[in-house]
Order: sequence, then C-alpha cells, then structure tokens
Amino acid sequence: MQILTQNLSNKFKKLISQENAELVPIGKAASILGISIDTLRRWSKKGDVHCQRIGQNRYFYIKELEKINISRPLTISEVSWILHIPVSRLRKLESQGLIKAERKSNSERVFARDSIKHFLGSEYFLKGLRSQKLKIYL
Repeated sequence: MQILTQNLSNKFKKLISQENAELVPIGKAASILGISIDTLRRWSKKGDVHCQRIGQNRYFYIKELEKINISRPLTISEVSWILHIPVSRLRKLESQGLIKAERKSNSERVFARDSIKHFLGSEYFLKGLRSQKLKIYL
C-alpha cells in the first residue's frame, strides 16, 4: 500500500511540474495573494477563483492569481507601506480630498490603484517627493 501511495504521489508531482507548470498549490497561491488558505478556500467555493483538484489537493492557476492581485484594491496599511506615508496621514489626505478611498461593507478603507496613481501625479505628492526624495514601490 505504501508503494502505491508513493507512486501516486510521484505521478501527481510529475503532473504538476510538467503538464501544469502554471499551477501552484493552495499554500503558495494564498501567499501570492497575501491571504489565508481558509480565505482562498472560501473564494474557491464561491467561484471567485478557480482551482484544479489533483487528488484531494487544490491547485490554482498563476495567471488567474496575478489578475486577481492586480485588480484587488489595496488596504490602507498596504498603501501606507507603498507610499511611505503614515496611516493617520492617509486618513487626513482622504478627508482633504487629495486621495480617494472606497469603503468595504465592514467600513474598511480600500484604495483603487487608479486612485493611488492619480495621487502620485498630484501637485501635493510631487512637491513632497521633491523635498524628501522618496522611493515608491508600486
């Protein structure tokens, strides 16, 4: 029985590595998206993301994960890290109308990438950039 299990395991590994090189296991997929495995399972069950089952394991397509990652709005802490601006300052910038945030159903602020790009081109940001010589990771 153990030999049969090892053979099946090796076949699955070969299947993943050769024919389905664009597939990643659920742990790696969750890491790519920056979410928990349980969240990814829920998204899969709802149909928000598609998976391929091999045995009892779920594998996800890298291209689909990349599309989700690019289209996903950023949280205030993510924007704070990217722009090197404290969260409290981002809240103030939003109240001044210099950056636009949307609200999720739980009232959490999220920022569309277009909103961030618009802010990056604003006179306010460019003035601060020239004075501080910031590095932006976007």
